[in-house]
Amino acid sequence: MRSNAAAAWDKGIATAALAALAAKSQGFPDQRLWTDITDRLPFLVPALLVIAAVFTLGPFAARAQRSLVSRRTQLEREVFVQFGKMIREADRVINGFEFEDLGLHAWQVKRSWWPLGKSRLRRVATYRLGGNVVLRRFEPRCGEGVVGMCWDRDAEAAFNVEALAIAATTEAGFNAERAAKGEPAVMGLTWKEFERVRHRGAVFASPIRDGNHNFRGCLSLDTKSGYAALAASRVPELLNELALRMQAHGFDEM
Repeated sequence: MRSNAAAAWDKGIATAALAALAAKSQGFPDQRLWTDITDRLPFLVPALLVIAAVFTLGPFAARAQRSLVSRRTQLEREVFVQFGKMIREADRVINGFEFEDLGLHAWQVKRSWWPLGKSRLRRVATYRLGGNVVLRRFEPRCGEGVVGMCWDRDAEAAFNVEALAIAATTEAGFNAERAAKGEPAVMGLTWKEFERVRHRGAVFASPIRDGNHNFRGCLSLDTKSGYAALAASRVPELLNELALRMQAHGFDEM
């Protein structure tokens, strides 16, 4: 049971018990009815008091929270193990690979509070070896960036950002690439948005879906270079495996 659903059950049961006690106290809808019920079931009032007291403490929610913490811990272990495999594979195929360069990110679809606003992908977790990790703000819409392309296609996506950065060194060159090859050739980004992400030369993304096979988010992996070597390696496969494991754990609550 999800944490929110468990809390709702706790609240609903406690509220129902308190409402029944209040109705008896006020003789609603009829005092004779309550007298007849309590004569037949003398334990009813004490039982309602116990139920109200117990479920006010939220036993279902507490149990669901313990289960969630356990599943999160298990998932963290799986993430670190799989991330370690990706690092070893990247080190095998890239000469002079720097371990702290590889970044793994989890993205989740966040709905806009404004009815006319568009949903965006928000980064909810980052894994990278090394010291302080400074991330640039990036919350793409569907079709923007590699993760946005993954969302738009509801399928794996990859992009050689380094090659685009070499081909389009100016805004005019960037716009020329878009005009000649279409939005996918520039990841659906504007020049200013591209300038914020061009330093990550190789990016791969795998979708995470819910139980109804709807897109809920994705995992992305990036490095500053080495797209061709990584694309031909087991790294995309390992990323897909991890996305499936996160999907099995119930990504929405993670």
